[in-house]
Amino acid sequence: MRYAFAALLAAAFALTLGASSSAEAQVIISGQVTSYTEPTPTEATPPSSTYVAGAPPATRYVHHSENIPALYIPGLILLIGGYVVNAAGIAYLLADQLATERSPNLDWYLYGLVPIVGPFLQFLSDGPQAEGVSIITGIAEVGGLVLTILGFALQDEWDEPVYVFNEADPMSPRLSFNLGAAPGGGAIVSASLTHF
Repeated sequence: MRYAFAALLAAAFALTLGASSSAEAQVIISGQVTSYTEPTPTEATPPSSTYVAGAPPATRYVHHSENIPALYIPGLILLIGGYVVNAAGIAYLLADQLATERSPNLDWYLYGLVPIVGPFLQFLSDGPQAEGVSIITGIAEVGGLVLTILGFALQDEWDEPVYVFNEADPMSPRLSFNLGAAPGGGAIVSASLTHF
């Protein structure tokens, strides 16, 4: 027993002095040879997973197009406003001429009631001295007409991404609640999520 202990001690001493760094050792215990090898450290492998990363779902877009209100609203204001100012000026000048009992030039007044080209016809015909008003209202009406046509002819277009709870989309998920009566006078509330 004494020799076995001494052999074990000698083997441990030889192991610690280490003739090699491969961490191999043999231990002889009462006639049996036992050898072991220290496992070498390896990189940890990640555990296998059944999850397969796929491509994210493509974002859906809804295409919108509409007329340009920044053009046709000021255009309509200029067109209608120019006509109303010219017609009101005509009424004022006609009333003034009728009050002073001068014979009015009815062609001049009737030209003013024609939209867009009427103020320019007024400017070219003989009538009251209101050429500046005729030119200004004529330019306002023509500019208003051009802006109105452009506002309705041109289209503003954009793509809007569709999100999960988009209330405007009829196929988006909806959360609805239902209240019902329970036996014995209670209430039952149920919730349902649709289109998901």
